Amino acid sequence: MRERVASTIPTSTPSEGEDPAEAAQLAMLEERISAIINQELPARCRAIFLLSRFEGKTHREIAELLGLKVKTVENQINHALRVLKKRLP
Repeated sequence: MRERVASTIPTSTPSEGEDPAEAAQLAMLEERISAIINQELPARCRAIFLLSRFEGKTHREIAELLGLKVKTVENQINHALRVLKKRLP
């Protein structure tokens, strides 16, 4: 049985002593990345990417969790990275 995967992207919080301008730039970048992931990636690709990059799961763990082949997981992560690379400066 496949488990539901949260489709939210964690955001960072500014730490003490951090430059406010840098914090603002980081927040804007995180918003852009979040928008690209949520709006441009298909649901399965998005879920795989979030599990990999934001939950730290291995390709094998994701494949077992979602009932997929490891190669499928690798292909979906590569697709997500290509989309992000194309849309970000």
